[in-house]
Amino acid sequence: MKQNTYDVPEIIRAIRQGGKARDRALKQLFSDKSIRAVVKKVQEEGGGEAFDFFPLFKDCIVFFDRYVRLFPGGSIDGVPEFFGKLARFKWGIMLKEDEGYRKGAIQFVAEDESLLRRLTAKVMNNGGREEDGENFYQQGFVKLHEQLNKGKYNGGAIRGYFFSTCYHLWLNSLKKHKPEPYEQVPEPEPDEKDDPFRQFEIKEFKMEFYKAFLKLNERCRNIITLKLFIRESFSMDEIAKMLGFKDGKAVAGALFKCRKKWKELL
Repeated sequence: MKQNTYDVPEIIRAIRQGGKARDRALKQLFSDKSIRAVVKKVQEEGGGEAFDFFPLFKDCIVFFDRYVRLFPGGSIDGVPEFFGKLARFKWGIMLKEDEGYRKGAIQFVAEDESLLRRLTAKVMNNGGREEDGENFYQQGFVKLHEQLNKGKYNGGAIRGYFFSTCYHLWLNSLKKHKPEPYEQVPEPEPDEKDDPFRQFEIKEFKMEFYKAFLKLNERCRNIITLKLFIRESFSMDEIAKMLGFKDGKAVAGALFKCRKKWKELL
């Protein structure tokens, strides 16, 4: 290891210590090539332009700093992996909140001419017609914009997400007209607008939800933040390590009780 370079535990301690040590740790994170590469991959696969990298990366650094200081008992095994999950979450939020980002991502999808050919081929190989592929390819763009606008896209390869969306639209059209041969296929992102927890997660919540959240104990707030506010980016086992639980099952049990208590407070 190079002299004067923090390892992961030292970065965590330095951020929690504050002052110059925190500044130095954050500067090291900002210059880390492996972390930059992970965030850049998320930005590129998500349809972002080169100049979208800096605001995304900056948001990730700011969140990481706050997370470390907010959860003093937590642990992080792999910083690049953590930033990868965080970047996917943040990129989904950026697409939801900014029309310019959404247009750029949709244009990125449209530039891949192979998507229409692949979709048409898959539809025809499964008993559909060529015009079905073309029709649901166009419908896919409408659905994609809708999903981005609602915050339903959680990061990852957006072209693959679009392809899956188009194919599911076609399968569901078959289900409506010929229910016997086809099993029900859910759309990639169901509409959960009536779920107050999902509304909270995508920042479309009312003040009473937030007030009730603040009445929960610290352990419940920590679990809910990691499991719900970040679109389930972290597994139960990961949260167990961060918050000191025995295992993922213990976290799942605690989460169930916390959600029940939160709902009672509404």
